[in-house]
Amino acid sequence: MKGTEYIKRLQKEDPPPASFFYGEEEYWIRTCLSALRRRLFPGAEAGFDQEDLNAGEVSVDSLANLLRTPPFFGSARLVILRSIEELDAACDPLFLTALASPVPGVYLAVTAEKPDRRRKIFQELTKKAAVVEARPLKAYEAKRWVMEEGRRLGLRVSFEIAGLLVEYRGTSLTALRNELEKAALYAGEEKSGLTRDEWLVLLGEPTETNLFAMLDRVTEGKTEEALRLLDQLLAGGEAEMKLFYMLSRQIRLLLLTVILRQRKGSPLGSGELAKELHCHLYTAEKLVAQVQKLSFTRLRAAHRRLVEADLRIKTGQSWPRLELEMLLYDLARFFTG
Repeated sequence: MKGTEYIKRLQKEDPPPASFFYGEEEYWIRTCLSALRRRLFPGAEAGFDQEDLNAGEVSVDSLANLLRTPPFFGSARLVILRSIEELDAACDPLFLTALASPVPGVYLAVTAEKPDRRRKIFQELTKKAAVVEARPLKAYEAKRWVMEEGRRLGLRVSFEIAGLLVEYRGTSLTALRNELEKAALYAGEEKSGLTRDEWLVLLGEPTETNLFAMLDRVTEGKTEEALRLLDQLLAGGEAEMKLFYMLSRQIRLLLLTVILRQRKGSPLGSGELAKELHCHLYTAEKLVAQVQKLSFTRLRAAHRRLVEADLRIKTGQSWPRLELEMLLYDLARFFTG
């Protein structure tokens, strides 16, 4: 089910003993967990009746205590295990037992970014838990969400402005929500009166601009500056995997630009390139500028490195943030070595 469906279900029914949130859109996971807390602990803080831990740091003994300890003061106790894909395999039998026979009053909430569906705990979670897919929205879905969320905040957001927000901040709902809240605070009581120019001032630089700037720093060998831009993007609410895929896309587009230029035998104009690659004219202009200092051999090596990083992330051998940082170091070496 979707996050909105889960929240509506909480309003009408008793909370499920186990909830499983998976996907890359942190906004839905955070929003659903907040709704679950409000439902379990109405008008009060969870206090001692909530445990919020990373599954990779949980031992067999501590997991047993977490799942078998009844509520301390109230009628409910919430145990949140984040990144369940990192749970030690030795904990699987205990976890499966808790799923099959939960302790009365103990509610389990589990999160995962990319679950391995071959693993037994994920198979059982999909059978016994309320499953919420926290997937990133497509661009048209994000625009509709922006307009609806704007109405909830008292803002009148047109389809054009919604498109502007998605163009500048991507489809990260956390980043988009931050922009809407900033606009609502700026507008005050005149929430319907923001002009396009006011939105542009509030938005600042688009995510893609910062991504291109990060690539520029990498191609110049300025790794520290590239890492600083990465930190800014993440602090602005961009998801790690989204940035990884955006970076991968830009490298692929640069590689395709070189190939197209070689086939034609002469430089490509930005308009022609935008048509060939089905990308925005602004993107094509940046590609034409960046590709001047990059060779096919170096871009191919960079693309191979991205494929290796993608495999390590998907197989659980590494973490997205670590791979992003190591990629910036390695790409700088490829491009300037």
